[in-house]
Amino acid sequence: MNTMASSIQNHKRTFGSIQFLPVNLFASVMGISGLSSAWGQASKLFGTSPVIADMIGIVAILMFIALSIGYICKWVRYPQIVASEFRHPIVGNFFGTITISILLVSSVIGTYSQVVGQITWIIGTVTTLMLSFVFVSRLLNGNQEPGHTVPPLLIPGVATLDVAVAGGTIPFTWAYEINLMCLAIGGIVALLFFIMIASRLIHRNQCQLD
Repeated sequence: MNTMASSIQNHKRTFGSIQFLPVNLFASVMGISGLSSAWGQASKLFGTSPVIADMIGIVAILMFIALSIGYICKWVRYPQIVASEFRHPIVGNFFGTITISILLVSSVIGTYSQVVGQITWIIGTVTTLMLSFVFVSRLLNGNQEPGHTVPPLLIPGVATLDVAVAGGTIPFTWAYEINLMCLAIGGIVALLFFIMIASRLIHRNQCQLD
């Protein structure tokens, strides 16, 4: 009975714990931020109310803040779990959703404060380039399992394309060159990874895929 009670108590203690917070939840911020930008463009082109874009943008910002606090807490309390996720050949790719979220949220923030939006874009650009370098370096090191060549592989490298998407209106004189560089990096990496994924799907039979 004591063993059963202890097991139930441990289950209650761990159920809902911050350690189970998945990093890919940041993809929801990407979607909401993109929706806010779409409604912002709709208000300019079709005359829809800009309040819709503002409300969705606020939701995106609040979601990003909440998820960031949650994942930082997870990093502080369970650093080994975060490190294991980052090193994982598939799950690790979803860390790219964090940097993409920063870039897209910078556009939303820029509608309220240009300075804060520009600072956020710089942070997103730097972290995106660093993350892309890490994951492309892993690929070039070789010894990759064919089963790990899956679509999420595209996320960290292709994230550099979002630098130009979010930075198209950045007024800095050097922003244009950064945007071009990121477009070039993202285009090459996307093409390379797409070929790898398509090659795996075409040339490996179903048994090998499983």
